[in-house]
Amino acid sequence: LLHAVSAYPAASSDVNLRYMDRIAELAQVPVGYSSHDLGWEICAAAVARGAKIIEKHFTWDRGARGNDHRVSLLPDEFSEMVQAIRRIESALGDGSSRELNQGEVLNRETLAKSLVFARPLTSGNRIASHDLVVQTGGMGLSPSADREVVGKVLVRDVLKGELVSWSAFYD
Repeated sequence: LLHAVSAYPAASSDVNLRYMDRIAELAQVPVGYSSHDLGWEICAAAVARGAKIIEKHFTWDRGARGNDHRVSLLPDEFSEMVQAIRRIESALGDGSSRELNQGEVLNRETLAKSLVFARPLTSGNRIASHDLVVQTGGMGLSPSADREVVGKVLVRDVLKGELVSWSAFYD
């Protein structure tokens, strides 16, 4: 079933894309959107809201006689709409659990944060929260490990700015 507002053009404030949810609930069938609004952005939003079908007219001349031409897309606009919808469908994904992509893995080293020692410390020192700072560079322990690190005793000397690692502590 297609949700539609039969005004030409339909005002954005009258479209109520969330009503597609109610149609799907009542009919227990896939829903879509029949567009009588201007442009293609609301069609793209309908896809993001779950529309499985989009009906949008296209025309060669918006000045032609008839209501449909005013709210129709020209061929290049129609193509732009389809490309945007395909990008949105790709971005929606399948809902399965998310894993880091290759770019995120590569950026993790440069963008992520790590715990580092705020000052030089010697073996035998018990770590306090003021001995740790957070810096960019994801090669060390995550800042969330600070609760586990505070109170640990160093097994070796460490330098200011050195990445915190478990090998610096007694078990």
